[in-house]
This record gives sequence, structure tokens and C-alpha cells, in this order.
Amino acid sequence: MRRGWRGVTLAILAAGFQAFPAHADGLIDNVNGYTVDLANKVRRFNALVIRLDGHVSQLLLAKDKRPKGLDWRYDAQGKTMLPGIVDGAGALISYGLQLTGLDLSAAHHVAEVEAIVRGYAQTHLEKKWVIGRGLNPVPDAERAAITVTALDELVADRPAILLSADGDSAWANSAALKAAALPALPANQDGIISGPALAVMMRVLPEPLPVERDQALVEAQYRLLAKGITAFTDLGTSERDWNSFRRVADVGRLKLRVTSYADNIDGLISIAGGRPMAWVQDARLRMIGLRLQLDGSLQSGTAWRTSSSNTALLAVGQRRIEDTRLRNLSSRAAMDGFQLAMIAHGDAAVEEALNVIDEMVPTYTGERRWRMHGISQISASDQARLGRNGIIVTGVPNEADVHALSVWGSGMNVAASEPIATMLALGRSTNSQHMDEAGLLAFFTSGPAYAAFADKDFGRLLPGYLADFILLNGDPLVPTAASRPIQVMENWIGGKREWSRK
Repeated sequence: MRRGWRGVTLAILAAGFQAFPAHADGLIDNVNGYTVDLANKVRRFNALVIRLDGHVSQLLLAKDKRPKGLDWRYDAQGKTMLPGIVDGAGALISYGLQLTGLDLSAAHHVAEVEAIVRGYAQTHLEKKWVIGRGLNPVPDAERAAITVTALDELVADRPAILLSADGDSAWANSAALKAAALPALPANQDGIISGPALAVMMRVLPEPLPVERDQALVEAQYRLLAKGITAFTDLGTSERDWNSFRRVADVGRLKLRVTSYADNIDGLISIAGGRPMAWVQDARLRMIGLRLQLDGSLQSGTAWRTSSSNTALLAVGQRRIEDTRLRNLSSRAAMDGFQLAMIAHGDAAVEEALNVIDEMVPTYTGERRWRMHGISQISASDQARLGRNGIIVTGVPNEADVHALSVWGSGMNVAASEPIATMLALGRSTNSQHMDEAGLLAFFTSGPAYAAFADKDFGRLLPGYLADFILLNGDPLVPTAASRPIQVMENWIGGKREWSRK
């Protein structure tokens, strides 16, 4: 039986923790420590002194004398210490709903999907809808099996919809199509819907109850702490999401530091008021910007593009925000100092996002840190434009972002990548995107913090910064020395251990 969200949270707090006085001066000793300094150079250290208020006091080398009169000392036994990982782009509640519901992320073949859906439907007869999340693309040879009839055979007594991992398409059965008043599809026709049809479907899906959203948040938080993430950028926070953040924070159980970008202008103004929020809830939560999603994904065929040779894909690829409205929304947010985060996948969407930023810059001056996420296609002429106006691109480095500041962001909708494994892979890479030690560490820590205007708060382990860090059983910055998978062993936020591996 799944534990309630309070039980999950208590399990996080009790997961093998050694007792440390809350907010007391202490020393984490005997570490293989790394951070990026203010000159973006790697700084090594052997011990970390934490102030009473949860901030870093000192970095010490092995030869340095340890302070006297501290309240506690912890011997890390040579573990590698890094600043906590900052996820620059994700969807926290969506990820949690996948974890606490019908999770399809482990299935890569139609037969695997069918087995998971059949088992869930049979054991959850109380659900009025069967809603799955995390549907991965199946091999082309199996695509013909994804029909309305096939899903009807799995779930015949109620509506069923299986949302793709990117959230831009879904496999629906007949009852779901009927509930959304969408046209019935022939029995042997592809049962995947996207674009306007999916938008209609999403409006009739039952909303999770507040307690279900809270449970989803806590479960997602637990998983992310285990991955080494200490701060999270939520791109597309709804008012219901924000209410969950506040409820969990109000009882002191929001462990991650969440920087939020509203999914609509009315929600932004309602929640944040007339300016970006300062940190609240012990520096755990704030809303500072607006997410504008210009198109869908390449995977679903809903990316807005001009360079595809497949005219069928061009027909379904479309912009999500009309030209005039996009500019009005951008101006409305920027005039009050809110940060813009634009999601653009196809080359036409990327070009439009760059055009809007070019138009905003002369009017809305100062340090804006314009953000773009999701770039999958880009024209050669637009690559150089990424280097203008201080644009920040989130994602894994690729040829699209060579001209811009690039920072890590999982981009997860209902899946979360493994940052330490990604760090190892990038460190071993020999292609043109190979990073040096400082660039690699900054990509996952100080870079995403900078992107979210949190670069004076966390992302580095320097005096005055929040003591957010992770301890690993190996050194990901020396990948050739790794003879086994490197795991996060402990996750500390504000000088307090919030998670440890049993």
C-alpha cells in the first residue's frame, strides 16, 4: 500500500539520519570538495564550516586548523562534496503525478505498455478515468498496434488516456474521445491525438485532488533529493501547483528550493503581484517569471517548424501563441520586471522567440537574463543570434547552444534524468562540446542558479552562500577513475541533511 504524503515526508526525514543540531555552527570534515569561485575557476577544499543560519562560513584545506567551539563535527570519510545540483527546467507536480499514478516510463514496447495498463486498470477499479503518464515512443514496427481498439480492449469500462513523456500527445480510447466530444476514430486507425485535440481532451480530464497533488509533490521531492538536486526551476506553475507548494511549505516540508515561472499571466499577477517575489518559507519558494510555450515537441510532431521535408509534420506542427498575443504577454510580464522563459522546439518557434527578445531589449533594459528552453531545431542563421542579449539556454549542450550560455535543465514533464550520470558522460565526451572541469561543474550548479537570479544565494560553496551540497561515493570530475556507478550518498540543504542513502 502506498504511504500517504505525510508518511513519505517522515520517511525522508528519517532515512538514516545522524542527529545534528538544527541551525548550529558545525564542521563537515574530510571531504574531497569542489566548488566554482566567483572567477569561475574550480576551488578545492577539505572541510566546510557551516554558520548558525545555514550559510557557509569557511572553506578549509587539509593543512588548515579546524575552528574550536563548534557545536558539531561530521567526518565525511573522504566523500566528494559538490554544490547541490540545480535543475534549470522541469515540471515538479507532473513528475510527482507520474510517480504516484499509472507510470509508463519503464515501458518501451507495446506489450510492456499493455501489461502495465491492464494491471493498473484491474487493481484501481475506483478510478473513473485511467490516466497514464510517461508513454515513451515505441519502435516504428510496433506503431501500428497503437489503435483506439487496442486501448479499448485494455480498458473497456471507462475513459483511458496515456500521456506521452513529453506531454504533447496521448493515446486515447473510445470512451475518452466520447467524453471530450472528439470524433470517433476508425478501429484500426492510429489512436494518438495531439495539438488542438489534445488540448480539448486535457480540459475534460479530472483534476487531481489537493491531497493527491501534495502527495505527488512530496514523492517527486524525495526522488529528486536522491538524485542530488537541491534547487528546482518549475517552468509552468499553475495556481493549483502553487497552492501545493505553499501547503507543503507551510508545514515545513518543502525541502527543495523552488523557483517558479507561472504558466499564465493572470496566475503570475495573482500570485506574485506587481514584481518578482523575494524568497519566502526559509528561502524555499518564490515566483519570478512567466513561461511562454511557443510550440510542442518534435517527438509528437507538434513542433512549429519550417525546415522539415515532411509536409504532414508541417501540417500538425503549429505555434501555440498567436503573434500579437505573444508580444503582449511578453511586454506585460517584462514591464513589471518578471523574467521570460520561452519554450521553443522547432526552428520556426526558435526564430520567433529570438525575434520577440530582440524587440523587448530596447524597451526593457537592465539585466533580464532572457531564457529559452527545448531547442531541438535551429537554423544556421539563428545559432549566432543566441549569443546576443544575454540569452540563457537550458538543456544538454548541443550544436544549437554553442553561442549562448548553456545550463543544465532536465526538461522533465513526467520523467527525470540523472544529473550525476549526465555529468560523467559530458566529462568523458571528446566532441566539440567537451567541457573543462570548471565548465562542467558550473553547468549543473552555478549556471542554473544564475539563470534563475539565484546566483547570490546558492550554486557555489563560498562564504555567505547557503550551505546546499551533496556527498558522493566517487568523483564525477575525474570520470576515468570511476570503476563503479557514482551515487549520491547524502543531500544537505541549508546546512541540514535532508536525505541519505541507506
